Amino acid sequence: MRAVVQRVISAAVTVGDRTVGQIGRGLLVFVGVERGDGPAALVGVFPVVWPRLPLLPNALRTWRSSYAPLGVPLVDRTCGERVVDAFMGFLAARGARCAAAIFAMVPECGPFAQVVEKVANRRGLSLNRLDAHVRAVLPSGTDELLLSPKKLKELKRQLRRLGELGEVRFERHREPCAVRAALETFLAVEASGWKSSRGTALVQDTGAATFVRTMVRELARDGRCRIDVLKVGATAIAAGIVIESGDRAYFWKVAYDEAYARYSPGVQLTLALTQRQLERKSIAVTDSCAIADHPMIDRLWRNRMSVVDLVVSSRPTPWRPAAIVIAREEARRSIRAMAKAAYYRLRGGKLS
Repeated sequence: MRAVVQRVISAAVTVGDRTVGQIGRGLLVFVGVERGDGPAALVGVFPVVWPRLPLLPNALRTWRSSYAPLGVPLVDRTCGERVVDAFMGFLAARGARCAAAIFAMVPECGPFAQVVEKVANRRGLSLNRLDAHVRAVLPSGTDELLLSPKKLKELKRQLRRLGELGEVRFERHREPCAVRAALETFLAVEASGWKSSRGTALVQDTGAATFVRTMVRELARDGRCRIDVLKVGATAIAAGIVIESGDRAYFWKVAYDEAYARYSPGVQLTLALTQRQLERKSIAVTDSCAIADHPMIDRLWRNRMSVVDLVVSSRPTPWRPAAIVIAREEARRSIRAMAKAAYYRLRGGKLS
């Protein structure tokens, strides 16, 4: 940590009572915010994609791994408003090159979004919300599922039929060694299905597989990762990975063996996992990490969380460079959405 702080200081500027600086060079950099009072310490880290064209109006985008369900930067909750204020001041000092900030994939009603809105209102900055969508979440204290009695009866029937093939077991693995072994089971199950045919299974990408194995191993050491597995006899037919941070959990990934699709193994595993999450008193909410309108989880979990990209001008309105950036961003996303829709229509036509 001390080495990182020194790197921040070497390229830092003072904004109010906070020291803000850029860590690293190139497209992907980190903007660090250092505490202004007391011992030197980072109170905010913003991973960002640095604008490539210095002479044109640009936006500074927060970077998010494709494996991350959210893009909220690391901000000390005890001084969040001052950290975000310092970050926006840092951008304002860089003119049109950083005409706006794009905070990607943040909960629309979460603490970070609330802080951003307060800072924008106080500074007179424009605030736009793009690509808003909702996804399923499971709050604690609720036992309501969207499944009808008829559907629940059907799932129980499928589970009984599955039992005719062998002993049905729902295993939960939390110990580090058990989690490591269960992850390999998950990877094998995932690679047995459609993702393998499309070349998107994790084990088909050496870098992705290494990342996931390292992440799961380190989280398991801290007791923040669990893998649930559904087995019939000795055969694993479904597996799900749950990650925890504070009082929140993330149903990060689920996979099932398509050879057993008639028994709905992914749904069976999710129902057992749901019950387990509701029993965890230390977990306030479990995020499904799913896309909008997910065909499986949206039929099980009733509650929803709105996720959005926040676009904030770096200087008070009217700030023409920011207006240009926002208009360009809206146009780019509109064109991308139309191209994506056309692609899926064409692919659907070919498949039929």
